[in-house]
Amino acid sequence: MKNKKPLIALFALLLIAGIGVTFAYFTSSKAFENVFKINKDYEATIEEKFTPEQDWLPGEEVSKEVFVTNTGSIDLVARVKYEEVWSGSLTGLMPDGTTRVALINFADNDDWVLHTDGYYYYNKVISPETKTTSFIKSVTLNPNLELTSDYIDAEYTLNITVETIQSDGATDKWGITSSLVAGLE
Repeated sequence: MKNKKPLIALFALLLIAGIGVTFAYFTSSKAFENVFKINKDYEATIEEKFTPEQDWLPGEEVSKEVFVTNTGSIDLVARVKYEEVWSGSLTGLMPDGTTRVALINFADNDDWVLHTDGYYYYNKVISPETKTTSFIKSVTLNPNLELTSDYIDAEYTLNITVETIQSDGATDKWGITSSLVAGLE
């Protein structure tokens, strides 16, 4: 009887190995390559029509226009913000009681809407091969400015930042809704 125990153990071990090999025959694997491509036709151009004035005088208006053109093949949304920088020895208030050295003359349309985040949003989706209306039309040197030594050789810089995004990402990335831009879903 003692000789049968090792034989039973060997038989059990072979049975377990056989079951393991049998299960191995029922496994398989396959790899699938899924290639996703980004639309390469997302493109916008920013156009500025501006000739800086070399001897800008108080009350003079200088034409300045800024447009966004969708040169790609997908719908876009645009937003603009600006920053004014005065370099010179000017301090304090203007003679008219303001600190405005220059006055920005916005375009005569309702296409650009000021949002609480400080950006002006173009309130329409920009379709491929279309162009926005101008964000501004001109800049006027404050007519109440008195030309004193504080202004000699001073410079006024108007920095305009334009951003675009494909229209279907505007709600998620910029947090804007169809109430701000017509055509957003």
